[in-house]
Amino acid sequence: MPRAICSASIPWRKSKDNTFFNSEKEMGNIVEIFQTNISNFKDAAKITSTIQGHFPFYDTNFDLEDSDNILRIEAAEPIDASGICELLSKAGFKGTLLT
Repeated sequence: MPRAICSASIPWRKSKDNTFFNSEKEMGNIVEIFQTNISNFKDAAKITSTIQGHFPFYDTNFDLEDSDNILRIEAAEPIDASGICELLSKAGFKGTLLT
């Protein structure tokens, strides 16, 4: 059965030094994983859109089949984990950074 994944990504990105890249190898990405209480595609899509609005250079996806309803965020620069948790909270959800 296919996994329920909601994702948004931007194919080309601009780094701080104004260069463009589009592959994970070029990006040297940072990944943060959050446990959430988001359990359906509609809510995952809403939060994905909200995160993209605030952090347009983050790649965001959910694994709703995982028991922890995982939110995975990938970026070329450090991820604002507290900002993500705050966005989740403002939208009525819970999110905990997994370490």
